[in-house]
Amino acid sequence: EAVVRGRKLHEANLRVESLQVQVGQAEAREAQLRADAGNTEKKVHDQTQRIMTMDEALAKSEQTCKQLEGQLIEAKQQIERYAGRMKEQEAERNHLAEACEQLQADVDKRKQEEKQLEDD
Repeated sequence: EAVVRGRKLHEANLRVESLQVQVGQAEAREAQLRADAGNTEKKVHDQTQRIMTMDEALAKSEQTCKQLEGQLIEAKQQIERYAGRMKEQEAERNHLAEACEQLQADVDKRKQEEKQLEDD
């Protein structure tokens, strides 16, 4: 009977050792999973930071775009004002040219009249 008990004790000890090995393996897996979870959290954090940085860059780009659109509108308005002044100046030049032609015609007419008077 002592032999049977000794064998059962030995088998129980083997099972305990086997379970201890399994517990050790489970703890190692748990530690690896915790490490993986930590790495995943860091990756998520890093990715979130990248996204936030990209969002900030996008917001700045949109703001720059709006500023450039404003500058473009102002430039177009300045071009339109300049074109309007150019048309006004062209009209004034045409008016002055017509006045000069009329004055030249008047001068030519008077010269002709003076010559006519001299001839008479």
